[in-house]
Amino acid sequence: MEANQIQYELRALMNRTMDHGIFVTAESEDVTLTDKTEFIFNYMQYFILLVLFSLIRRVNKFYLYQCL
Repeated sequence: MEANQIQYELRALMNRTMDHGIFVTAESEDVTLTDKTEFIFNYMQYFILLVLFSLIRRVNKFYLYQCL
């Protein structure tokens, strides 16, 4: 029983994707609440970075046109 649990957790760890942090196992495709929140927070980070970079680009273009 204990060896099966370790093997199950190792397989879950190996199947974990780096992009969105959701466990995909062969036995079950259940996604726990913590995995869903981790998924949401990762995409929130990408969205915030996208907004910041777009704001920086707009500010840089504004100052570039002011100098010309």
